[in-house]
Amino acid sequence: MFHVASIRVIIEHQQSVSGLAFFWFPNAPPADPGSSAPDLQKMLTTGQHPTAHGAMNHVAFNVPECHLEAYRTRIEASKMSSFVSPVVYHADVKSGFSVDGTDGKVTFASVYFFGPDGELLELTSQRHTFAGVGGIKHVPRTALFRPQP
Repeated sequence: MFHVASIRVIIEHQQSVSGLAFFWFPNAPPADPGSSAPDLQKMLTTGQHPTAHGAMNHVAFNVPECHLEAYRTRIEASKMSSFVSPVVYHADVKSGFSVDGTDGKVTFASVYFFGPDGELLELTSQRHTFAGVGGIKHVPRTALFRPQP
């Protein structure tokens, strides 16, 4: 048996309303930040948000970049989330980020926040399309980079 939470994050776009439902399972074990979901304190102190392999790290929703700041403001005002990031500019540079949203190497603009059950959510806007690995200079790490026992 599960109950649908009465919390709704509403994003209005082009006269339509989209909702996101969260499910609450009364007999579920407690959350385990850092394993099953990102740990907010670790994220704030180190900038990292790892989770165990096989766990869901976060879910991203594509939104128009011109609405990103307004959505961020609306989520922050709702008091639904314990954390709402500023707009983060992911870039094709060694650090992975740019402080300047006008940098031509910015690939995504994103806002991160936590849902009511501690799940990390992202609103993102992709600026570039990628034509395979050749379309990006700094290739993300994969399981192949993991130390072998």
